[in-house]
Amino acid sequence: MLLSTLRHYVESMGGKLELVAQFPDRPPVVIKHLGVEDTPRRRSSRARASDRDS
Repeated sequence: MLLSTLRHYVESMGGKLELVAQFPDRPPVVIKHLGVEDTPRRRSSRARASDRDS
């Protein structure tokens, strides 16, 4: 499952998804903006190739 999909599910139920990395002898690190799409997805090379063939 993509993190963006999981985030969507959680937020649609009124929650907030947080990803926390824990390391020995260090404080936890909250990883922000992972799984958040704010830019358009890159098109696959297959899609670009089919455009050239048309």
